[in-house]
Amino acid sequence: MAHAFCVDYLANHAEFIPLLAGWHHAQWPLESDPSFEHRIEIIQDRLGRREIPTTLVALQGKSALGFVSLVANNMECHTELSPWLASLYVHPAFRQQGIGTALTEAILREAHALAIRCIYLFTPDQESFYERLGWRTISRKDYHGENVAIMACTLHVNPS
Repeated sequence: MAHAFCVDYLANHAEFIPLLAGWHHAQWPLESDPSFEHRIEIIQDRLGRREIPTTLVALQGKSALGFVSLVANNMECHTELSPWLASLYVHPAFRQQGIGTALTEAILREAHALAIRCIYLFTPDQESFYERLGWRTISRKDYHGENVAIMACTLHVNPS
């Protein structure tokens, strides 16, 4: 059974930036940019609150469990698509407890609050996870040596 956790803006918990940058660096190695310092800059650039970019972090007590970002663009070959759910990561010790789902749903609420009608992501291996949450695959692409699914989620914005 999962223990209680909450989701909040990383901007309110900046002490976790180095930890999250380390997770980001380990999970998504980039040959073009191998530096850990650059990962810290990437995370620091996403410290918005109800804006793009922003990062949300799942917390339990004084521990970070995972994070996710909302960014303007996440694929240089698809700049026409925006915004993107990016960098969804849950520490392996906390997986299969609903944290990834909670983080994804929280980013969708952020996008909805910004009156965004559609949000995108790409994934090499988690297509079925996102499909269960209402995302649909719109194309596939070889991207940085991986076959990825590009997915979209339509948000229903209430007219004001």
